Amino acid sequence: MEEYEEVRESIANDVKKLGVQPEELFSVEDTDATYEGGRVSVRVYRPSPEDNIPVVYYIHGGGWIAGSIETHDNICRYLTKKAHCAVVSVDYRRPPEHKYPAAFDDSWAAFEWIRQQAWQLRFDVKRLALVGDSAGGNLVAAICLRLKDERRADAVLLQVLVNPALDLSRGSSTYRNYRAFVDWYLNSVAIEGRDRFVSPLLAPGHRGLPDTFIVTSEEDKIRDEGEQYYRKLGAAGVKTSLYEMPGIGHLGVLWAAAHPEVNLAMARVVGSLKEAFGGQTILD
Repeated sequence: MEEYEEVRESIANDVKKLGVQPEELFSVEDTDATYEGGRVSVRVYRPSPEDNIPVVYYIHGGGWIAGSIETHDNICRYLTKKAHCAVVSVDYRRPPEHKYPAAFDDSWAAFEWIRQQAWQLRFDVKRLALVGDSAGGNLVAAICLRLKDERRADAVLLQVLVNPALDLSRGSSTYRNYRAFVDWYLNSVAIEGRDRFVSPLLAPGHRGLPDTFIVTSEEDKIRDEGEQYYRKLGAAGVKTSLYEMPGIGHLGVLWAAAHPEVNLAMARVVGSLKEAFGGQTILD
């Protein structure tokens, strides 16, 4: 078994070992988001049968190479239940079998599918937020940068980045601490590492991005990238908030399983979503 396959198996097993009881929901449906040139699997969560509900597009973490719809099923159920919104989770292609930009292309395609199919899916696409953890936070930030480039950033009310990896260039915290993952993900660090859709922190401009909520962890080895992004976005005039989870490292499977140990961080994410969607936050 290859090393990256062992990582995948380990993450999947660790989530199961936590044994967190999943939230019961009105419906959970697997389907395909089709786009020109292909399709990508997605899972759609609903808290109730009602129409015109807000929607969260969730992109899972796992160092790009690992994680899946299944490993992050609990966190998607949690967000659906607590924020009372639909959630769409994407099963993007993973490296090293599918190198960059496959994960980004699939994540972008699923985002466009949500917007195009909003009427059939009975979503209020005007109340759309993006959430991603770790590598998923990287992909969420990249999507929002592309939307900014296309002058469509107003399509997203809020981006939530949880322990995001935002700089994959040589010398960055992500590269120093997770070099194997970066090398699996990219074709060439030297060529792609400073691309804005690979390293959003290094983008030439951030003005005009959607409102942003960033969660970092005190003991996370890549905490500085979330903090730097918070400062860069604030300096660019983007409404940005930051919450640091005390005494904990990179959230990983604790986050994916919606484990009680990270309840405070999850509660703040839910509060930010409720506020963006126009309701009271659960912290009020």
